[in-house]
Amino acid sequence: MGRRIVIAGGDVITMDPGLGDIPGGSVLIEGDTIVAVGSDLEVRDAEVIDASGMIVMPGMVDTHRHTWQALLRGIASDWTLADYLRGIRMTISPQLSAEDVHLGNYLGALDAVAAGVTTILDFANCIVTPEHADAAVGGLRDAGVRAVFAYGFSSFRPPEKDAGFAAHADRLAHAAKVREAHFASDAGLLSFGVSLTEFGVIPFDRTIAEFDTARELDALVTAHTAANPGSLLTSGVDLIHERGRLGPRQIHAHAHACDADELKMIRDTGGAVSCTPETELSWTDAPPAMHRLRDLGMQPSLGTDIPSQVSGDLFATMRLALAVARHEENKAASNRANAAGGDRQHQLIEAREAVQWATEFGAEALGLGARIGSLTPSKQADVVLVDTRRAGWCAAERDTGTLVLQANAGDVDTVLVGGRIRKQRGELVGVDVCTLADRAARARERLLDAVRVQGPLLATTDPGYRREVEEMCLRNLNAGQNIKPSR
Repeated sequence: MGRRIVIAGGDVITMDPGLGDIPGGSVLIEGDTIVAVGSDLEVRDAEVIDASGMIVMPGMVDTHRHTWQALLRGIASDWTLADYLRGIRMTISPQLSAEDVHLGNYLGALDAVAAGVTTILDFANCIVTPEHADAAVGGLRDAGVRAVFAYGFSSFRPPEKDAGFAAHADRLAHAAKVREAHFASDAGLLSFGVSLTEFGVIPFDRTIAEFDTARELDALVTAHTAANPGSLLTSGVDLIHERGRLGPRQIHAHAHACDADELKMIRDTGGAVSCTPETELSWTDAPPAMHRLRDLGMQPSLGTDIPSQVSGDLFATMRLALAVARHEENKAASNRANAAGGDRQHQLIEAREAVQWATEFGAEALGLGARIGSLTPSKQADVVLVDTRRAGWCAAERDTGTLVLQANAGDVDTVLVGGRIRKQRGELVGVDVCTLADRAARARERLLDAVRVQGPLLATTDPGYRREVEEMCLRNLNAGQNIKPSR
């Protein structure tokens, strides 16, 4: 028996349909596991965490986060998508040192934990050299977060200038080495995945090779899928499906430019979708896909995407996702009423569903539904306490509506990951925040100074830039394929 902790006296939102919500409930933890949840637990010889006045909920799950960009928090606040691709992906990313990546992942993972996000999918498209991969994994491990490390195959240097990988095949081979070195088992806090190069950026046979490498390594797959509805390119879903590479254990980030047939392909092959409403609404004219996924019998998971632009506060993401889904449902109801000449009726999407997107459905998308996502006995003890006593709350109920529509990351009082207390009484445990902030500021300035030596961070806007990128992508696709324009 490991350390025993009882979280007592809080309003427990288990997200387990058999247990429901338990006002004034308790959660008993032994070691890394939840062993009992209820209202009348008889507990002795356990450390007590007083949750009076708090909501006790499962740790939240972020299924799409570029964690390393926490080192550049807010730099892209007013950037367009083209600015981001130029500034972050093509200019800053190649200048990263392995130390920068370690620090970025450490900062980003701590930011997640502090906000009640106990599990992240780290979309690690920052593997400049082999050493960068080791450093990225180390940053996650040092922070104590639960994470899927999605090894990034994408490169932003031409092969002749790539210090670590002379060819695309070298990256595939190195992913296997990282899998062996750091992820002999996926039973711990960290597990292994891969993130694919964007469709069309490399020849199509290399995209297929990335899928096949993931299968050989028994790795979860994630990709930016149909993320830019203004593009002339196909989403790639149909072509990949034709080659038999769509399947389970795949998370398609964004997917809001997919048409219904493409979403059905993802659904019917067992894939999942991660919606990131803040970036999707900021950079494209297609609404996030939550409403369309629900209509197809799918459930979205949620991601915060890029710390260089938006925060890691998944409460804010839940709130925005719910508002967008409700808005789309209202529009659909109005269209139905206008077509039928009847009354406008719609079904209100409840706040509890948004909490599911951020907990249960995120866990299922990562293939971790049997281990996390609800406060269920036998599951891992990933638990978050949200303090409802701050000035201005005066909430009528401590329920899922309060969590989604009233709370924010600053209300997170205590966080446990695998039974270990990582945040308590509003402070990260074992972290000197001031020293870390100073270290991050120095690293950020050093990195940006190195970038400025190369020239302006954002090159003069070239109206032909996007057309050149699309032409390159089209050339990389098989000439015989039938390329459909994006919707």
